Amino acid sequence: MSRPHPAFPEDILREILSYVLLVSPQDFFRHRPHSTDPLREARDRNGQLLLVSKSWLRAGTPLLYASLELSRPKHTSAVAKLFREHPDVGAAVRSLRLEGGLTKHLVHVATHTPNLRGLYIDLYFQYREPSIGLVHALPLFAPTDLYVDVRAPSRLYITKRSIEVKQLLFSHVASTWVSLRTVTFGPDWFWAMTSDIETALINSSIEEFRCSTIDLWRLIIEGTMKTILESGRVSRITYFGDAGAPRVLRNLLQEEGLSEHFHKFTFSADP
Repeated sequence: MSRPHPAFPEDILREILSYVLLVSPQDFFRHRPHSTDPLREARDRNGQLLLVSKSWLRAGTPLLYASLELSRPKHTSAVAKLFREHPDVGAAVRSLRLEGGLTKHLVHVATHTPNLRGLYIDLYFQYREPSIGLVHALPLFAPTDLYVDVRAPSRLYITKRSIEVKQLLFSHVASTWVSLRTVTFGPDWFWAMTSDIETALINSSIEEFRCSTIDLWRLIIEGTMKTILESGRVSRITYFGDAGAPRVLRNLLQEEGLSEHFHKFTFSADP
């Protein structure tokens, strides 16, 4: 005969489950160039722990949804229904990763995630599906950290629709999201990088933005970085790439007459 599982107090049980269900923002928002995701597979396996009993399900469900990823319409619909019926689960969401599933139900997800802090948007999904849900949901979010990615195999996949959504996104960066503090551009962002980033950053509330070295070189050479630095809005720029990037940056800033701003740049080997 199987022995019953020990009955833990709910606060202790929640603490135990947090070690296997919670994911750091750095890992959750990481650029994923491939379709397979070991992190997602591990979380799916760990989520089966909630089937142990009703008390485990009750304590662990908010933890499981603390980092939420949406990529399919049916999933978005199911999550919206769950949040309407259980507002406490929606209130537990801190990080939201949007790779698809941008149906009208995304508005309900946005409405029921008041404590959201990190928001990831992959503009490549605009090539595959309508974006009307995202258009209506964006102003309802109030992120402090924004991650923008373009996981497209080439520039050919950047469509008119994705450009329009990007412009809408930047308009919220510039004026709507007053609590926004950091913006991170994925390593493939250069395919969608345009001059409208300048207006967005100098009119926003952000203090730091992160990008790849190739994006940084382009911003400096085209003069956009000079405008951003002289606006005084952004106090820190983190860039990621190979180990020789800091030396190249110092030389490039000197050539562009921006040497006095070198202290604002921080190199990171990990995007």
